Amino acid sequence: MWFGCKNICRLFVRTETGETQMIPMTDVVSIRDYIHSQDRALFTPIYPVPIQVVYRIYLDDGHMCLC
Repeated sequence: MWFGCKNICRLFVRTETGETQMIPMTDVVSIRDYIHSQDRALFTPIYPVPIQVVYRIYLDDGHMCLC
């Protein structure tokens, strides 16, 4: 359960070209370990140092906005 949401369909990141790369949702590998095992270009911090590291990871809960 993340951000109070019980129905998480998927976690993903978007590459610079707009492609979607899925993040595995498993208890075997933590998100932290997964990020450290991937290409640094895929997980670039949003804010510069010395601010705490924040990555842009998208959470899909299945809801759609028709705005």
